[in-house]
Amino acid sequence: MTAAVLVTLCVLVTACNPSETPQTEVPSAEDSIAEIPTPEPPQTPTIAPLDNPDPTVTAAIAQYINSLSSQGFASENQGIWMQTGETLLAQHQGTIPLPAASLTKIATSLVTLQTYGPDGEFVTQIGATGPIANGELQGDLVIQGEGDPLFVWEEAMAIANRLNEMGIQRVTGDLVILDNFYMNFETDPAIAGNLFLEGINGQIWPSEAETQYQTLPPGTPRPQVAIAGTVRVAAAPPTELQPLIRHYSLPVVELLKRMNQYSNNPMAEMFADAVG
Repeated sequence: MTAAVLVTLCVLVTACNPSETPQTEVPSAEDSIAEIPTPEPPQTPTIAPLDNPDPTVTAAIAQYINSLSSQGFASENQGIWMQTGETLLAQHQGTIPLPAASLTKIATSLVTLQTYGPDGEFVTQIGATGPIANGELQGDLVIQGEGDPLFVWEEAMAIANRLNEMGIQRVTGDLVILDNFYMNFETDPAIAGNLFLEGINGQIWPSEAETQYQTLPPGTPRPQVAIAGTVRVAAAPPTELQPLIRHYSLPVVELLKRMNQYSNNPMAEMFADAVG
């Protein structure tokens, strides 16, 4: 990850008494015509000189760079510049041009909004290839994704509870993954499919799913849909597919808010892939 930070603080304070109304004098015939002076352009912030950085801030930045290095992020890939007014606080490779990291999410957000609109949604469809009898889906359970970038444990649990309400506790066939199905920010269809297989069966939840379940409203049923077969990725839907559930994502504008609020890089990659 690379980051370039430029902090500039410019403060302009103007005081006046709101109760006082400015008075404009009308020139008499003897007076010459007054010329209105051209307002001065706003002062452009200048880059502080490299000498005399703040030692306290410099030490904090060095500690931060070292912590990134210990996590595998090379220090030569990081760029930081911090100044206030015309005083340099700290810098690390501040004069070397580097990508602006999360600022690229602004462009991704704009193109996504232009492509899908703020109210656009991503639909995940759940279907079956066989009948439902005695608590069993006698066939395959099929997931057809549309690139929902925020399909996580809670979505799998909600779908599983709906399947339970439809009388499905067990699937005799496979879990078939179609198209762009993502889960927990994993875009590999086989990995996403295995996460979904875990998410719909409360008896085999990993600790992360159990933790997320605890955040749901009290009384939320603990779902159980067991898959007898395996996860299988397919290029096209089976001809005998019967629709069961249509799951809608949050509106695009809400997805983008979450992407930017948490600077979620996987979501940004999913949106970038979606809009080309």
